[in-house]
This record gives sequence, C-alpha cells and structure tokens, in this order.
Amino acid sequence: MSTITLRVRLDSAALDRLEDAIIRAFAACPAVAEHPSFQRLAAMRGRLVPSTAAAHESLQAVLADCAPHEVTAVRDAVQRGDFDGRTSMHCLFGIIARERGLSYRDVRPSVIPPIESWVVSCVWYGMMPETSEAARLLDGWLSEWLDEHTIELAPAPIAVEA
Repeated sequence: MSTITLRVRLDSAALDRLEDAIIRAFAACPAVAEHPSFQRLAAMRGRLVPSTAAAHESLQAVLADCAPHEVTAVRDAVQRGDFDGRTSMHCLFGIIARERGLSYRDVRPSVIPPIESWVVSCVWYGMMPETSEAARLLDGWLSEWLDEHTIELAPAPIAVEA
C-alpha cells in the first residue's frame, strides 16, 4: 500500500465543504457510517448519521401509513436512480406526497425521522441498488415491506360454454 500526502491551504469555508463532502461520501457505506470514529467526526460536524437499524425501524414506522402503490413508487425511484434524500421532490416524503396528490409539506412529519436523516446522508440522485450499498439496502427494505403487505392474485379462469 502506498500513501500520498497532499499539502494544500484552504480557507475555513472550503475546509467545511471538503469535510461535508467526505462525510457524505463515507456515509453512503453503512459499514463505515456506523464506525465509532466516523460517528465522532459526523457528530462534530453536526451531521450524525443514524444507524442502519434505526433507519430501518424508522422506515417501517413511516410505511405503516402508506399504501402499497406509494411504496412501489418509492422503490421504482430507488431502482431507477431517481431517489434523492436531499431534495423534497425526490425524497421519501416527496414521492409519497406526489402519489397522494399532495405537497411535500402536507406529508412530512414535524420531527425528522431517522430514515430521512439516513437517506439525506446516504442515498442521492443517480445511486442505484447495483452501484450503491445504501441504495441496495433501501431497495431491500422496500421490497420486504411490499412482500409483507401485498397479495398477488391469479386471474380467475373464465368458463366458456359450448
């Protein structure tokens, strides 16, 4: 393994942007995001990322008030790479609101749940289950929920009289 050392001068605003970019990049990998050293850094920057367990539990609570077609819309967005936790139009509550014909403000809770903080830190536009561990986790959780809350019906046979 080789090491490269760079020495650059950054003003405080540039340093803040760099630290935030590093936190966002590493938060996308749950194994790194849950490491105590990363959590300390994120907490110092005010960017604490909830654990994947807390995010999953929180997602289940949010989805408890959803219809299967709303969850399907969220999952489709994740699979296409159109899900982005940082924008109200493409985040969890934004997609649910759109499916209900409402605005984001009408469905978002007054207290931000851990799942919202997790997706803001971990899942952005362009990330898909094939390319992102966080998107793969979210897709799996949504798929799990859909498997538990939907019933597949076979078409009824049609009787033809001769």
